[in-house]
Formats: sequence, C-alpha cells, structure tokens
Amino acid sequence: MRRHFMILAVIALAAGRAGALHAESAAVVNNPDYGQWDDTPGKTFHLLENLLLGSEDGEDAFGRIAGIAVDSRGRWIILDGGFEVVRVYDPGSMEITSVGRKGHGPGEFNQPGAIGVDAQDRVYVASYGGRVAVFSPDGELLDEFRHKLPGGVPTGLKIGEGGIYLASLDMVDHKVVHRYDAGHRYLASFSNSHAVAKPMDTTEELATCGGFIDVGPDGAVYFAQFTPYEIRKFTRDGRLLLTIQRKNEFMLSPRMERDNGGFSIRWLAGSVGILVLPDGKLMHLTMCFPDRDVDHTKTVVDIFDSDGHLLKSRTLEGRIAMHFVDDEWRAYAIEARTYPLVVRYEIRLP
Repeated sequence: MRRHFMILAVIALAAGRAGALHAESAAVVNNPDYGQWDDTPGKTFHLLENLLLGSEDGEDAFGRIAGIAVDSRGRWIILDGGFEVVRVYDPGSMEITSVGRKGHGPGEFNQPGAIGVDAQDRVYVASYGGRVAVFSPDGELLDEFRHKLPGGVPTGLKIGEGGIYLASLDMVDHKVVHRYDAGHRYLASFSNSHAVAKPMDTTEELATCGGFIDVGPDGAVYFAQFTPYEIRKFTRDGRLLLTIQRKNEFMLSPRMERDNGGFSIRWLAGSVGILVLPDGKLMHLTMCFPDRDVDHTKTVVDIFDSDGHLLKSRTLEGRIAMHFVDDEWRAYAIEARTYPLVVRYEIRLP
C-alpha cells in the first residue's frame, strides 16, 4: 500500500527551466525561505482535523485514493484508483454508493487518476490514455471524450467558468494542461513540460513531468509542477500571468540513473497539491521522502498571498495530499496512515 501511495503522489516529477516556461510579460516572484508572518509572533495557520473516512476492511476501505471532489449537496466524490471505482459518500446519511467499475468499455475505468465535479454536480473521471467519462449526479453515464492524443496518467481535473482543465502530460506537444469547453470540445493546451527546454528521451519525460492544478473564483488556472518548486498562474485561456518560486532545502531533485540501456528514478520530494483558498490565498503542499524510510515522510504546507508572496510555512508529519477546498474553509486530503484515508481539515488563518 505504501508503494502505491508514493507512486500516486509522485507519478511524474517535473524539473522546469523558468526561462522557457513564461512569457516576458509574466511576473516572477522569488520568495526567500521564510514567510512574511514569521516576523510576527504567534501569526500562523492551523489545520484542524474534523472528519475522517476510511477503514482497513469495512465498506469504506480504499485501495488507493487518487482524487477527491465535493458536490453542491456536500457529498464526497472519491476516486479509488486501486479498485478503479468512484465512491460517493454522504456525510449526512453516512451512505456510500459506487459509480463506474474497472474496464475499458463505456463508463469503465483504466488506471483512473483524476476527478472533478461541475456546477451541475456532474462527475468527470479521467483515466490513463486521455479518456474522460462524465456521469450524472446519480451515476448515469452521460458522455465520454478524449484528449486529442493519448497522454500519460492524469494528475488533476478542475472545472471553472473557462471550461474543463485536465492535467496530463502530452509527450507530442510537451504540454501538461489541456482545456475543453462545456461541450467537451478540445480548445488548447498550455504549461510546457521541461522537455521543451531540456531534450530528453520519452521514458524520462513520462516519468518526470507533470503537476497539479486548481481554478480560482476568478477563473484563473494554477499549476504546481512536481519539482523543482514552481507555481504558475494562467488566465482561463492559458496565458501565463505569474510564476511563484521559493528558496528551500526540502525540494530535492530526483535521483536519475542509467544502466545498460535502462533508466531508474528515485523521488525525494515533490508537489502533491495546489489549492486556491476562498479569499484568494494559495496553499501548496510538498511531500518529502526520507531516504528509504517512508514511515518518516513529512509534508511541507506553504501559504501564499494572492500576489505570490510566502506568508507562512509549516512542516507536518505524514503523507498529506490535499485536492479540494470548499467555501467553508474545509480542505479534503488524501492520507496514508495504517490504511488510506480521506481526512477533512478546517483551515484557520490569523
């Protein structure tokens, strides 16, 4: 189970060169390794755990949680990439229902990696190869569409006023974020993988490029690459507005080794989530793996203001990957403790 969770969290770590990734008009914010709130005693943020879902062998036992969304009814829409099914949990009734199943046919999933819910509570599930299935709020298959070319494992799917955004590496045009309209028609791709600036073979690009996305209330799209530390803000149509970087000692580059024609990678750290908070601030999470000791993995949680300035950083014990935040300042996280869990946190800022 630990191995599967680590693969989910760091399926493709991207190492970009900033000069090739943003236009001249885009702003760049380079943060030091301390936040503005560090100079004010007691000014910090807190994550208060208030609800957990998951068990070792019950109805709520998960194989490998790949994504979380919450619909307008307050139901938790949980993508289980291990059992390749969507679990719908109603915290009011405590009921758990299932949508979809493993397979290659209509409404079935093959290595699903990302999930999203739109304003009408339709559920979007992205699987390996660029296939996206769309379900009604009651679990009826409504549509399926594909990325223009098959890609790698999807790592994020968000829906905003600008359309549907899918994060998945396209190794032909070396873009990571793909935009579709409300009718599921492909519009454009943006956010270069670092293969644009650094030539590499297919195996290396597939293994190291990718990242997470979120969409703000204003329709802006945020992309956090796995490594090195970089967050990019785009307009809804893909024009780069802002690049956020920060000095740190925890985002270590992956170890890459070639031997007898083979290629191996050991990840040491990587982004596991970017969230736009209700007031426009950003929360970014980095998972750090100690050398060959997953039991002591730590997660660095950073809070930025809307202009990209680091406010505060905290290091938490464990493997925490946040994928969704609601309007009531509650964040939904994937965690691997003794077994996989979904944990809801209340976010408290000063």
